[in-house]
Amino acid sequence: MNVVQVDELKIAVKAHNISLFSKRSEFDITSKLVHAFEDAGKRAWKTLNYHDVTGFGNDYCEYYDKKLDNNGCLGIRDDRLVIERPYGSDDKLYQFNKARFETFMYDLHLWEEDE
Repeated sequence: MNVVQVDELKIAVKAHNISLFSKRSEFDITSKLVHAFEDAGKRAWKTLNYHDVTGFGNDYCEYYDKKLDNNGCLGIRDDRLVIERPYGSDDKLYQFNKARFETFMYDLHLWEEDE
């Protein structure tokens, strides 16, 4: 497993998924953070196609954690990445699959263009 750390946010990269770990739940969006996510995605998946949300399966706003039997949430508000961890999670904030990661990165790149 590869781990990229940006400030207090650890991005854990395994084959076919990316997990976020931290005690914090809000982070400033910076170019460094965007590039860390981009690099993590390239390590997890061979090809990525960033695109807008097209359905429930790739909407990153919420994910279900089977182990904890609870939901986690992720959003971009102004210049902040805001995350609500699943209830019962000590440090895992969010877990991406490929489809959710692609739409998340699409939105991060839109944020970058606006800056």
